[in-house]
Amino acid sequence: MTRQDVMNYLANASVLELTELQSFIQETINENSLSEYRRLEMQLAEFKKRTNVKVPKIKGEPKYFNPKNPSENWSGKGNPPKWFRDNVDSGMSKESMEITK
Repeated sequence: MTRQDVMNYLANASVLELTELQSFIQETINENSLSEYRRLEMQLAEFKKRTNVKVPKIKGEPKYFNPKNPSENWSGKGNPPKWFRDNVDSGMSKESMEITK
């Protein structure tokens, strides 16, 4: 079946048929994505084993700052630092501590 045959079929398909195809296509994409992810994870693990290389974690860009001490910041990933929790507990909003660019 050529691409043009598929396009002609889709142009004449009912909404029900198109919806079923859409579901099938999305499931196939999800399955293929998961398979590809697992394959890449296995390749990375094998690479680490072979080369004995430690892959560093990339530190995220700061998203929040401490208004009481602007040199302290947090990326918003992982557990929030004590200063962030204390400020939120005292009624300060997260938005007021966001770093704007």
